[in-house]
Amino acid sequence: MRWLLFLALIHLAPAASAVAQDTAQLQIGGGTIDIAFTSSPAEPLRTMILNWITTAARSVSTYYEKFPVRHVNITVEIHDGRGINSGRASGWEHAHIEIAVGRSTSAAEFSDD
Repeated sequence: MRWLLFLALIHLAPAASAVAQDTAQLQIGGGTIDIAFTSSPAEPLRTMILNWITTAARSVSTYYEKFPVRHVNITVEIHDGRGINSGRASGWEHAHIEIAVGRSTSAAEFSDD
């Protein structure tokens, strides 16, 4: 019986590690922004993405005089290539935003977006 449990744990270990995500949380304008990366970007790219989201959230908060929702989940899909694309927002009560960002995206591209 222990042997079967051991085999089951070995089999499930890779699945458990696949579930782990790189995450971050921002508090801006009275709102909470939970960010999940589908794969961990290199630290310079991660910093650029978080700065870009922070700048956008502060701009929205300034416009509305507060962040427009209490909580939003943002999923950032990291893919090969460059650029920021495939942005999609949904919900109000359970707001969610999905964004695709290329691994080779430059600081200038984030500034221009």
